[in-house]
Amino acid sequence: MDLYIQSKGLGSLYLGVKKPKSASDEFCIMMAFGRTDVPFRKGEQDFSRLPMSEISNSDNIIAKYARVAPSARNSQPWKLIFEDDEVTIEYFGRGMFKGIFRKKLSMIDLGIVTRHIELGLLKEGKRITSVVPASGPDNGFSVTVSFD
Repeated sequence: MDLYIQSKGLGSLYLGVKKPKSASDEFCIMMAFGRTDVPFRKGEQDFSRLPMSEISNSDNIIAKYARVAPSARNSQPWKLIFEDDEVTIEYFGRGMFKGIFRKKLSMIDLGIVTRHIELGLLKEGKRITSVVPASGPDNGFSVTVSFD
């Protein structure tokens, strides 16, 4: 939804620490959006993001789409591992938020970056053949996106 809103010329912002007044099992995240007279970002250089070498084993166009994906506190808690026709997004965690957000926002963060990767692959003319989430040791998790 974030990317769609931005494609229509609107600004958007995830409000990860906000939640509705009534409890709901289906609530995931809240987003604010609206018009602005001045663009917040004009290009990739305006994003406050980690260097590519810290989030990916490859500096390619798909990794660039993933690099600008929003995350809680701009922590980018993922590591991208590219192999042949797949990319695995592993939860990595960063800084003091690693433990605090691990079970809550980090899965949402991985979902958001996964969608950025999927849309990037489609834009580059690739066909997604599978998206497989997996749990690992010590409550770790990952998502593997295969394409051709």
